[in-house]
Amino acid sequence: MTKCESCNCNESIDFKVNERELVLSKLSEAIDFLHNKALKGKVRDERTEKVRIAWFKALSYSCSIYNQISRDNELDVLKEDIEELKELMRDKNER
Repeated sequence: MTKCESCNCNESIDFKVNERELVLSKLSEAIDFLHNKALKGKVRDERTEKVRIAWFKALSYSCSIYNQISRDNELDVLKEDIEELKELMRDKNER
C-alpha cells in the first residue's frame, strides 16, 4: 500500500481510490438526474427557461468534477505503475 505523497495526511492511496470510486458513483447518478431535468419539461415562460439553464450549468459542473476525479484515479494508477517499473529496474541493475 502506497502512502499519499501529495500532502502530509498519511492516508493510503487505496483508501483515496475507494473514496473516489464512491464519489464517481454518486456523481454519475447526479449527472443522469441533471440530464433528465435539463431536457424534460416544457418551456412556458422565461422563468422556466432560466431554471433549465441552471440545470444545464449544474450538469456541466458535475461532468467537469467527474472528469477531474477520473483523471486523478488514472494518475494514481500510473504513479503506481512507474514505481513498480522503477523497482524492477533496480532489481535488474542489482543482479
